Amino acid sequence: MKYKLLLIALLFSCKPAFSQTVDKSIYDNVYTFLTSETLLRCNGKGVDIAGSDTDIPTGIEFRVTKILDDGNFVIRFLIWNPDGVDDAEKNRRKNLNTTFVSSTTDQTTGKAGTIDRYFKLPLKVFVNSCDKRLNRHSFTLGALVLPIKLRFGGETSDPNHHRDFTFANDVSIGLSIGYKYSPSKKYSHNLLTGIALTSIGVTPGNTKSTVTSETNLAAFTWHLGYLFQIDNFQIGAFTGIDYLGGNVGRNWDYKSKPWFGIGLGYSIFKSKSTSDTQP
Repeated sequence: MKYKLLLIALLFSCKPAFSQTVDKSIYDNVYTFLTSETLLRCNGKGVDIAGSDTDIPTGIEFRVTKILDDGNFVIRFLIWNPDGVDDAEKNRRKNLNTTFVSSTTDQTTGKAGTIDRYFKLPLKVFVNSCDKRLNRHSFTLGALVLPIKLRFGGETSDPNHHRDFTFANDVSIGLSIGYKYSPSKKYSHNLLTGIALTSIGVTPGNTKSTVTSETNLAAFTWHLGYLFQIDNFQIGAFTGIDYLGGNVGRNWDYKSKPWFGIGLGYSIFKSKSTSDTQP
């Protein structure tokens, strides 16, 4: 009986901790209403303001300012008048500003200003009727895998020795960073660069007999390229230079010679970051 009571007490003590575990990244994103909704106004702490039902139009954008204990959200809307929109759109946004932002006057300076109005957003409405705003411009950070490299042939310093064209299976795994442009949520363009570790196959023939038998050696590789993604399918073209150390690297036929690689697969590159969130 004693152990059962201890177990029940432990479960009750853990429940608040689990219930308060939320994804804090939700505060960093901007969301859009996909359908029109009716929300209740509240203060910044989530306390309802009675009789303040407000119709929310489709397409208006907002940020989450607080996650309540019951799982619902406190939000504030983002409304501005950018250049390049017609008069009708400017008037629409002006009317929205008067609905979602309160005018105020500083009693000390006498200057006019605004105070954000807060609204309570039920979790069910957030899940079914809202979507994260597309970040068209962002920085990416992730892993890149190149399974195949093409090395080009040519002349060497030795007139009796020719550098061969080869398909090398020197798998490179490393870190990539770059710029991502997403015209839509369906596809994106990525310009990437980075460094990686790779395993290079060397032979006596391409190292001026520096090695006595065919073997693989570890090396660093630098890469630069373009990656196109549509849904989860990705294809990219890359170039770079491999750096072998020691005497083998100094005598390697492909020293300082660029390679060409193609990446093809399903989610071979994952990116994450946010920088420019303007529409």
